[in-house]
Amino acid sequence: MLLLMSAIQVKNLPEPMHAELRRRAAEEGMTLAEYILDVLRRDLAVPGQRQWLERLASRDPVQTTGALDALDAARAEREAELGDARRR
Repeated sequence: MLLLMSAIQVKNLPEPMHAELRRRAAEEGMTLAEYILDVLRRDLAVPGQRQWLERLASRDPVQTTGALDALDAARAEREAELGDARRR
């Protein structure tokens, strides 16, 4: 099977960003092109924000009965401890 490759050109890339990409590529022992392809592959391996939110919205709500109350109580206790320490 023949795999066709496309080219992408990034215009108006700030020099500090270009320098950092080159530095990171060298640190990984890769060419700049290899490094950028790796970054793109990793990004595309996870769902985008919209996909993630749609998937999340389709799930049943999680019941947090008791957990939020316990967290609120722990925070209030910690705030009281901090308030006592500040008054000393």
